Amino acid sequence: QQKDIFGSDAEFRLISLNHGQIGAMMLDKWKFPLEISQCAAFHHKYVTEVKDMELLGIVTMANYISNSLGFGSTRVEPINEDIMRNFSMNFDSLKLIITEISEILSHMEILSIEI
Repeated sequence: QQKDIFGSDAEFRLISLNHGQIGAMMLDKWKFPLEISQCAAFHHKYVTEVKDMELLGIVTMANYISNSLGFGSTRVEPINEDIMRNFSMNFDSLKLIITEISEILSHMEILSIEI
């Protein structure tokens, strides 16, 4: 029986790494600060052992919003409620932000502005 797997899970099964881990390794090699490489490594998974939790929350939230708008992953992974709570948000306020961004992108498309 075939089971569909997507995104980071598929990457990990194929090469034992996901794009976040690969990005973190590249950022480390280029001597970016640890808090930046940790954001790349953990933007799909909520962990509490990172140097800058607020920055990880911002990157995770941006990843969720961009995926919800159809950019990047074909699957929108759930966002951790602790991240939203840290930004005084809930699912309704996040949906509103996504709707507003979607409307802005639609207007840009109408005006033929490249995105």
